Amino acid sequence: MRYSKASWGISYYHLLTMYNHAIFPVVSYAAEAWCQTICRRASIKLTQIQRSFLTFTMKSYKTVSNVAMQAIAGIMPIEQALHLNKDMKAVRRGLPTNAVLPKLKKTELPTRYGGIHPKDNSVTIGNSGTVIPANIQIFTDGSKTEKHVGAGMVAEENSMEIYTEARRLDNECSVFQAELLGIQMAVDWIQQQSKDKISYAIHVDSQAALFAIANKRTTQPIAVYIRKKIITLKKINKAPSPLCNCPEKSLQTARHLLTECSLYSRDRPRVLTTQTLPQILKFHINTVAVTNFISNIFRILQE
Repeated sequence: MRYSKASWGISYYHLLTMYNHAIFPVVSYAAEAWCQTICRRASIKLTQIQRSFLTFTMKSYKTVSNVAMQAIAGIMPIEQALHLNKDMKAVRRGLPTNAVLPKLKKTELPTRYGGIHPKDNSVTIGNSGTVIPANIQIFTDGSKTEKHVGAGMVAEENSMEIYTEARRLDNECSVFQAELLGIQMAVDWIQQQSKDKISYAIHVDSQAALFAIANKRTTQPIAVYIRKKIITLKKINKAPSPLCNCPEKSLQTARHLLTECSLYSRDRPRVLTTQTLPQILKFHINTVAVTNFISNIFRILQE
């Protein structure tokens, strides 16, 4: 490679970017199919490929050990990186992984809802910012502070509160998840009502939550659940009017519930987003590798 030498050429950071986004994806192509039963010869070959590029990236001598270059460059050993890549793809697809971690049981996995006729697969939203006329007005809200995360909903009929509900979530939950949970509580409450010929209107203060629910290709589990419920309610003429973005009224009616949400039972079905999974899996794989490395050192010293 003539574009980088020991004292000139492309910098270390650019070379590391090339490794992460060009070299490793090629080496790890379809790794989930073969990395579990890799033979010793293939393992040595993969290590040699990684070592050759690390030597070039670090601009070091060929006598430097592979472990030292990996530690200095902050790059995982190739076999661990392959297992991490395999587990990440499995988690995104909702498949089991080799990492036995309690946190993965609470992971928010992508979900799809199919089997819907195209003419029924639509959820109407409004962005007027005003209250939509309806017999029952429902206002939802989600909030997050340093100490807690909560969601709440209030149902009003003739300007009188007829139902309120609030839930507290794990602190790892985001405001987006709390907003969606507030809408979910409203949809579930509408489904439980036995009144006929009653119109409902749900008012939300989060445009991101509305757009996620309206998106046919959304994979957010709570958004998919809300879409499924609304489409089901349409068939029995109990679906709410177009979900509307009404921040001021929603904040005034639902915010006071969130200040007391610590008194309510905890609801935490799935609380970790997919953005945090790489850190969890990487920490787990690094911990296992360090443990094995230390145990091997003690075994060698004892011998």
